[in-house]
Amino acid sequence: MAEPASPVRGGRSHRGDAALSGAVAAGAALAVAELIAGFFHRQPSLVTGVSAEVIERAPGAFVRFGIDKLGHKDKPALVTGTIVLSILIGAIAGVFARRRRIVGDLVFTAFAILGWLAALDAAGSSAAAVTVAAIFAGVVGALAL
Repeated sequence: MAEPASPVRGGRSHRGDAALSGAVAAGAALAVAELIAGFFHRQPSLVTGVSAEVIERAPGAFVRFGIDKLGHKDKPALVTGTIVLSILIGAIAGVFARRRRIVGDLVFTAFAILGWLAALDAAGSSAAAVTVAAIFAGVVGALAL
């Protein structure tokens, strides 16, 4: 019987495998955060909280540029950008975590804290919903890595 393929070749994982692992872990963390936000009806998710925080803190010229170029699609584009950037950062975390696991855990902990802080500040947010989503997202991301 053939042995299953190992993600570790020659004792060391490949950078591409580690990046993919980090990207998938970030996607899993985002999915869990959105799922939990869905349980709490009409509560902003961590992603929408971060997106709203970007809009609030961005320079006015940047916000006007986005509205001028994208029209009413500016917020969906910002949410998409937030998700893509999160997955890219997850991929980078995966690469660094292949040598030191704690780096990946720290990145997902930082993501959870930043998402929690941003969503707490969002209009209509529930501290309980945001806290549960952040905890589960951080744990799932770290474990999936």
